[in-house]
Amino acid sequence: MQQTYGNRAVGQLLRAKGQATDGVAQMVRKDYSSTGAPRNGAAFNMKNDPTYGPWHFHFIKDARSNTVENFFVTLENYKGQKRHVLFDGLTQTAANRLKGDLSKEEAGEIMEWATGLLQTQLADATDVSEEEYLQQVQAYNEERQRQAEEALKIQEERRAKEREEVRQSGSELANYLLDQQIKYKEAYIRSAFKFNKEQQWMADLKPEQIEALRKLL
Repeated sequence: MQQTYGNRAVGQLLRAKGQATDGVAQMVRKDYSSTGAPRNGAAFNMKNDPTYGPWHFHFIKDARSNTVENFFVTLENYKGQKRHVLFDGLTQTAANRLKGDLSKEEAGEIMEWATGLLQTQLADATDVSEEEYLQQVQAYNEERQRQAEEALKIQEERRAKEREEVRQSGSELANYLLDQQIKYKEAYIRSAFKFNKEQQWMADLKPEQIEALRKLL
């Protein structure tokens, strides 16, 4: 909800400055799938500038909607240091992350240069409206919920099968482990008792549980 109101505030600000484009672009988010950016958000488009040296784009992506929250132009080694110009993914405004050893004029020139790079990068990106963004988030959440429910169902089926196999085995030890929901395997438990490490290796068990295991071995 906070994100939604933030988007609206940005749209109002753009309109007030006379910079807003028509329609949904006022609530712009960018879908970078068309730019060739990798899904894991790693650095890409490594290039070299005659003045600033090697540089690349880097971004932080919202996994729910495949849109970008923050976008970096990173100088790999400018005057002996890695430096970043951070852009907000919604407003495309820049923040100075260049460190204080640069003059105000030099920092301003780098940010202007980085802004030009970003505008070129955004030229082929697709605008995503607030409504589309929220729809993508909802679809993502619904898919995650479906996957979680499916995983839980599979887990419950596996556990039911294991319980039935244990019941049919007739093993008192296996049944005790199942009934007490003890996580250790039989072979591990036997090794612990063999080396007198049961208190150390199974510290989460109660003394009465360890004693019961001792009797069943």
